[in-house]
Amino acid sequence: MPRQGQSLEQRQKREAAMLDVVTRRMTGGADDPLLTPVLGNVREIHKHLGFVALFPDKDVGAAHLYFWLIVWPQLEQMFEDALENEQASIPLRYLARCHECYGDRLFGDPVATREAILASLEASLLQVTQGLKIPQQRAQVAVLQFLRCLGRLIRHDSFPARTSVDALLKALELALGRPLKKAQAVIQQLEQLLEGAKVLHAAGRWSLPEPRPVLPDELHEVHRNLYRQARRDARVGGRSPSLQFGTLVSLFKARIRHVEPGDFLSQHARQVGRSKATRSLIEHNAGQFHAYVLLEQIKSDLDVGRRLQRVENSVQVLVRRYGADREHWLALFQDMPLSLFLLNAIFSSSLTLIQRLLGEEALAKAALALRPLVEAAQTEGPQREQLLAVAAQQQIKALKMLLDTYHAQHHLGWLAMELLAFVYAFKYKYDPGFQPHATDKLEAILDDCVDQRDIRHRIAYETQFGRCTRTLSPMGTDVALIMIHQYNRYILAHCEHPLEYLCNPLQRLSELLQAALSAASAEGEIEAAILKRCINAAFGTGKDKSVMRIGGLRPYECLRDVRFYLSALHLAPLETLNPGLFRYLALPDALQRLVLQWLSPVRYAKDLLRQQSQSPEL
Repeated sequence: MPRQGQSLEQRQKREAAMLDVVTRRMTGGADDPLLTPVLGNVREIHKHLGFVALFPDKDVGAAHLYFWLIVWPQLEQMFEDALENEQASIPLRYLARCHECYGDRLFGDPVATREAILASLEASLLQVTQGLKIPQQRAQVAVLQFLRCLGRLIRHDSFPARTSVDALLKALELALGRPLKKAQAVIQQLEQLLEGAKVLHAAGRWSLPEPRPVLPDELHEVHRNLYRQARRDARVGGRSPSLQFGTLVSLFKARIRHVEPGDFLSQHARQVGRSKATRSLIEHNAGQFHAYVLLEQIKSDLDVGRRLQRVENSVQVLVRRYGADREHWLALFQDMPLSLFLLNAIFSSSLTLIQRLLGEEALAKAALALRPLVEAAQTEGPQREQLLAVAAQQQIKALKMLLDTYHAQHHLGWLAMELLAFVYAFKYKYDPGFQPHATDKLEAILDDCVDQRDIRHRIAYETQFGRCTRTLSPMGTDVALIMIHQYNRYILAHCEHPLEYLCNPLQRLSELLQAALSAASAEGEIEAAILKRCINAAFGTGKDKSVMRIGGLRPYECLRDVRFYLSALHLAPLETLNPGLFRYLALPDALQRLVLQWLSPVRYAKDLLRQQSQSPEL
């Protein structure tokens, strides 16, 4: 179900184009009272399943079950409705009649499908000609001749294109004779019937990997309720939430024999002990649980701190490829800052999955990310820090590649979101050239696996120009805020001493303010004239330059909305992390306004004018 290699914008354009093709061919391009609700339901069901981490049993064909238990029941509801609903389009009514006659027997049987297409077209065409009062003997001869020619064009692997059929349609029109309007009416309906026949032909080409599963009664009832609700919503022009989606997810989990990794670990730990159970968890079903294992290891690392055994895979690679003994490399990891050690621990654990998932060649390529550590071990001071950062950037690149591949092969749901938040936050921290607004892949993965209701939230905050609100949504630069918010929230939830781990895009602004305010208060109470001199000295020509990479914010915008960013980045509870910002917020309002005015007189004047006109929008 996850989709790889597209930005969210590309995906949405592709989905819109596909929907346009479907609706144009099935309904003539208009919203159909039957098809539109079904397409909406399938989309919503897919989204709800996307939020969930699914781990099917190794013998289960999850994609096969997804079609028969999720998609097909909605289509069956539509077909049943189309038989009684005159509003349904001609292609849909044609498919509904074929479903009534053949059910699902045509799937994977191109010979039977070809025969069914010709027989159903004959019945439909004769019904049309009879309704138009075309002489039946003439109509029957013309229709049979058309179908004989069409039958010769239908192949097991292809349905004739429109250009191949045009001559047959023209011949049929001539054979039906006058009046010409009636013959043309037959051709118009036949063109729509052929769209339905193409769908039928595609079903015949689809080879079933295994027999169709039985749809449980409870799941059938859920689909019926969802379809009816979607039809009602379509009539009133809205879409109401449904509790049925949760029931459907639970039933689908049961049918794919979903295994909860936590339950798997507990059960095996009782049988073989914790250590062997953890190994079984890692190896289960070709590394199916590795994302879960990785997150559990991260939780443990945040709780316990530095554990050198967590970088064992990397140590082995370094010893094998670059020499020196284990103690030499362990000492290097021991001296790393905690946040950087955590990244190295995650990368070390991932080497096992890279080997299993992508092979030895990919492992060798990923292991090159450790090469800068060899040079770092031979240097000290700023040069070592720079080399450690280079190693971090290369490790992050390998982790991102692994996550893209793993996400495309497994249904990670919320696990993908949490892992991606770590990769993103580390990249922001250790790659100064990283452009955080380049979030195409992030938007796509968020669209795959996160319920937007969990991350689309309104933030109310105070500024010097009044109270404002802003809604975060998983699009554009907001994606960067959401990622870092998720990461910081995770850190604070699982770490007793979080300061070194947190991702802090506000750090530079806080440092500049801290320097200015410390200098201004060196001789006692802060005075406006002294503060202005200190602000100008601290910020200098940087007033018009980006102070936060998210959105390329300049100091004025960032400081004006600082309460919003503290909340959006989940940094508000930590005054010690950004002391300069909180010293600024503790200033009297008059001084806060002056600081903003000194940073950008033009923007300050615009915001003041907007406030005076009582517009809530900044």
